[in-house]
Amino acid sequence: MKYLILIFSILLFSCTNKIQKNFENKTEPKIQSQNITENLTLQQKIDELKNSMLEYMKTGQPLYSRSDVEKCAGILEKYVAEISKTKSKNEAMNIAKSTVLELNDLNNNAKSELIETVEREQIADIIITATYKKGYNSMDEDITEEWREW
Repeated sequence: MKYLILIFSILLFSCTNKIQKNFENKTEPKIQSQNITENLTLQQKIDELKNSMLEYMKTGQPLYSRSDVEKCAGILEKYVAEISKTKSKNEAMNIAKSTVLELNDLNNNAKSELIETVEREQIADIIITATYKKGYNSMDEDITEEWREW
C-alpha cells in the first residue's frame, strides 16, 4: 500500500509539472504579441509621430508647416530629457504642465490642425510613458488632460 501511494504521488507530481509547463508555453505567445509600439523607445515614438505628420503634409494641405512639426518634436524631446532628470513627482508634473501648455500654443498657432486625434494619442502616450518610467504615475493616468486643449 505504501508503494502504491508513493507511485501515485510521483505520477501526480509529474502530471502537475507537465500541465504547468504547457500552460506557460501557451501564455508566452500572448506576451510576445503585444502591440509593437509599446516596445518602442520614447525617441522612436517621437520620430514616428514626426514622420507621420510630415507624411500627411505630402497628401493633405494642412495649415501647419515643417517648422511646426520640428518644433513639436523638439518640445517632446526636451520634455523627455527633462523628465529623466527629475527627482520628484511634483517637479515632473510642473514640466508636464509647461510642455502641454507649450504644445497648446504651437497647435493654436497652426489653427488647431497640428495635433488632431491620432497625434493627441501619440503625444499623450509619450508624455505619460516618460513619467511612468520614473514611477510617478500609472500608464492609464492621463496627466495631460488637466491642461490639454488639443
